[in-house]
Amino acid sequence: MKAIVATVLLSVVVATAADQLPHEKTFRNLSVSVPKLAQAPTLDGTIHPDEWAGAGLAPRLVVFEREERLTDEKGKFYFGYTDDALWVAWQIQRPKDALAPKAIITKPDASFFRTNDSIEFMLNCTPAGKDRPRGRDFYLCWNALGTKYDRREALTAQQSADMQWTGDWQAVSRKDSDLGWEGEARIPLAILEGAEKPAAGGRWRFQLCENRSTPEPLVALAGYQLDWFVMCDFPTLLFTGNDGVFVRVLDSGAMAEAGNGGLILELVNPGTAARTVLPHLRFYKRKANALSPISYLRAFDQSRDRPEDLAGTGKVALFLADDVVSKQLLDESYDLVKEHKDPVALAPGTRQTIDFTLPKAAGDYVVIYDVRDADEMKLIVGGALPFMIPEPLALVTRNFLLLDKSISAHVDLRYVDG
Repeated sequence: MKAIVATVLLSVVVATAADQLPHEKTFRNLSVSVPKLAQAPTLDGTIHPDEWAGAGLAPRLVVFEREERLTDEKGKFYFGYTDDALWVAWQIQRPKDALAPKAIITKPDASFFRTNDSIEFMLNCTPAGKDRPRGRDFYLCWNALGTKYDRREALTAQQSADMQWTGDWQAVSRKDSDLGWEGEARIPLAILEGAEKPAAGGRWRFQLCENRSTPEPLVALAGYQLDWFVMCDFPTLLFTGNDGVFVRVLDSGAMAEAGNGGLILELVNPGTAARTVLPHLRFYKRKANALSPISYLRAFDQSRDRPEDLAGTGKVALFLADDVVSKQLLDESYDLVKEHKDPVALAPGTRQTIDFTLPKAAGDYVVIYDVRDADEMKLIVGGALPFMIPEPLALVTRNFLLLDKSISAHVDLRYVDG
């Protein structure tokens, strides 16, 4: 009898973990607020602050297959929608020795890989497709000239299904920005055949990728993926409507110029009624005696149970809920150095900033944030942001994929006091 009871309890735990929507797991998955814009921006490639003040803001990107931490360079990624379009904008800090993005291809649907600096934007926005484990409903890619490479993918396809599809969307960039590369894209809802219409409470899955070719190859993603083709790890766009509270990530990670690191949020109430939100922010620093140097997100994904594990085709299953795996990893390898969980009251039409940062000190950090509506406990925004504040002077050795290079000497005076 005891064995039977144990089996039943174990099944209940596994089923509960599997039934939780991915975006609710903010200790792993990124979610971004997407409000309805009061007015459509002018599509001119310049980020005018007043035009994009009503848009959601995502954090810096995560470097793919190298460090699995936030980029050291600044990055701002804006999301909003109107009745007829999804709007995306970006401000990407480029390396000083390659400030302007390289863009030489002018022929549509020609590959940019390793020849042009490009942005890839993937959408899983149909009812059947938004939680698909493989493939993308729509794939849009562009360079700084606005040259497009796009396609649709059937539910049964992993990568390329309809290469002949060309949507009537547009991306416009500036290559002379002081930061490096900024621009805007307008994606008409009419071209997204079968997509759910954006509305308060709705959600789409997405991925945004900076695919850099200069000065050296680098791929950085909005949301961490253990594998390029695992779309079940895509971040989530959470639509907040006309008057729903939304959250903007003003900055994140190592803020060298400001002399600190962490997370800065802006909470916005565009509605006519007062609202209260519940932010829960946690700031962790890796212990000096941590058993492994592997980044938090990679360590979590290598440990967690996935459906394929339980089906017997992957690693040996732990039979532990994802939140338990996350807590164990954090308890073993990190110290909690700061926490914020006080309710925030927002008067109608107001904004409030939460500065959740610490003075810069070399180390390996993770900030996990989760902001919810106090009335219904619905998630507004959340995610896990691993980042490194480096030693001021360091000799770095790393693997460089497809490059004849193994040692890099890097001196960043931003981290040198005085």
